[in-house]
Amino acid sequence: MPAADGSPEGLEEVVDQLEEKAEAEDDTVTVREALDAFEGRTFGPLLVLPALVALTPPVGMIPTVPTIMGVIVVLIAGQYLVGRTHPWVPDFIGERSVEREKVLKAVDKSRPWAKWVDGFIGRRLQVLVEGPMEYVIAGLCVVLAFTLPPAELLPGLAAVPAAAILFLGLAVTSRDGLVGLVGMIVTAVGVGYLLYNLPTLASKVAGFFG
Repeated sequence: MPAADGSPEGLEEVVDQLEEKAEAEDDTVTVREALDAFEGRTFGPLLVLPALVALTPPVGMIPTVPTIMGVIVVLIAGQYLVGRTHPWVPDFIGERSVEREKVLKAVDKSRPWAKWVDGFIGRRLQVLVEGPMEYVIAGLCVVLAFTLPPAELLPGLAAVPAAAILFLGLAVTSRDGLVGLVGMIVTAVGVGYLLYNLPTLASKVAGFFG
């Protein structure tokens, strides 16, 4: 069940609320409309949502989508770090839209494993996701979000930082420190893997501009 303020407490509830928002729209769903579905609630779901979009086909496979989701994560987590409770996104991002049917298809694809993930969620080790640790998690998400644009240059690589952001956002959402610990481990793996692939990424960038 959602929290008293309407915030989702699990991944499937985030998916459900995104589906409700998409079904209420006509042809497309803008970034701002999707974020507005969670307005005034904890910042955890606002981190989960872009990470989920970046991970789930077919939406997450659209070129530049992981990069745009990374920018959104930077804006959300960055504004949380400076004490802003209602995150702002610029119009050139907020008005970006995805076809309603693609959003609903992504929701259908993500629901089975969202339910599977929720089966492992519980209120454990809350000291890792409350108080000052929320700021640590927000900072990690900013770092991970900056890795999404270069990671997009290699097929499938963007899924690693996106998964780490998903776990960290879900940990804050559900107050599960164990999930947060998993997110931190995936963060270390993701950053390490990106550094390992740095020469390949650099050659791709050089080839693009050369």
